[in-house]
This record gives sequence, C-alpha cells and structure tokens, in this order.
Amino acid sequence: RFLDWTDIEAAQERAKEPVDLVVASDVVCQVDDAYALAGAIERLVATNGAAVIVLPAPKNRFGTEAFPPALDSQGLVWRRHDICAAHLTTGLDEADYFTWQAYFIWKSSGTDETQDFPSEWHRSLHKAVEAVSSE
Repeated sequence: RFLDWTDIEAAQERAKEPVDLVVASDVVCQVDDAYALAGAIERLVATNGAAVIVLPAPKNRFGTEAFPPALDSQGLVWRRHDICAAHLTTGLDEADYFTWQAYFIWKSSGTDETQDFPSEWHRSLHKAVEAVSSE
C-alpha cells in the first residue's frame, strides 16, 4: 500500500490500522522530511511492528543527518548499517559516489533504550537487513 507520510492524517485514514512493516528508500532530502518520516513511523507502525528505511549517508544527501535525532525524538529504537554490498547497488548511477545506510527501527517498550529486539520476528528481520547490508 502506498501512504503519503507527509500528510500523516490522510496516511492514518488510508492505513485504517497500524501496520506491521514499513519499508521505504531514498525518502529524505531535507530536515523536515526526516522528522515527518520519524513521526509517520511512530504513528503508523504497530506496537510489535518495525520499519526498514534506506537512505543516502549524510555526506551524500542533505537532511539525512537529522534522521537519527528525529527517531530519538519519537522514542523509537533503531540500528543503522552501512550498505556495502555491491550487488545491491549494481546499475544505480548514484552508487558510484553515494554511500547508503539501512535503518532498522522498532518501538521502545519503555524499559531500556538499548533494549534488544522485542521478538524473534524482529531479530530475524534485523538479521536479514544486516545480511544484505554487507558483502
């Protein structure tokens, strides 16, 4: 399903219920985008859900430097991985000079910000993100 996360009310109406997984790529190009995306993740992802977001590294795209503080401002827990697997960027013109980062994001249980993954599903999904991020 396509959701316009810059219009959170319309996105919530279209989603009807929180979703288990949000996947997005290359959706931040200014600071406001980072905060809008973090807010959308917090409001649209189910309590036991997760998000996988792939963004250019801050040295390559303005606004992406604000994504980690934006996630923190929403109380979300996250891990970031640099994508260095050549097979993921083959054929992309930007791959010659861009570096990419994959974020795995989930909601905090409120007990510990450094908490481990809340379920086996989260661990498995994170392992998949981690595996495709490396060579």
